Amino acid sequence: YGESKMKVVVYFLMMIFLVSLVFGSYAVSSPTKVVVEQGNFGGFDFQVQAYTSEDDLICNYDIEDNPFEIVFDGVNVNKKSTTVVYGKVFASKEINVGNYNYEFCVSCVPVESLSGASANIRFCGIGLDIEVLPSSKEMMSPLQVSFVGIVLIIVFFILYFLFKKK
Repeated sequence: YGESKMKVVVYFLMMIFLVSLVFGSYAVSSPTKVVVEQGNFGGFDFQVQAYTSEDDLICNYDIEDNPFEIVFDGVNVNKKSTTVVYGKVFASKEINVGNYNYEFCVSCVPVESLSGASANIRFCGIGLDIEVLPSSKEMMSPLQVSFVGIVLIIVFFILYFLFKKK
């Protein structure tokens, strides 16, 4: 009876050790808030850390459905290193001004295992906060242009008559 308990404990410890080798081969940092104007791109970055990985990794990025166009650069991570992954968020002019929050997943596999079976390590629930601002390049409406023009003409005439008297 005591020997079987010992075997269970040994098997349990071996499982913990093996799981840490598989799932501890890389880590992912969270990006910060992305600020983007309507009709423009905003950038963000995060790290894929493969300090303990014995293999080069290839990573894929999945993000939940959203109204933005989100693109990730770089899918290769060298073993025993950190790779900064850059992303871009495009907010169309139709997207409302405000704050948005989405989650994405990063999954990496060893490059050598692409032709065979391997454990796919996946980190999910990585938050991406997006703040959409009004476009600073918005054109003035014809009414606004007319108003500014009238104000400038009035200011011009006031200045003209003030300096004419002197």
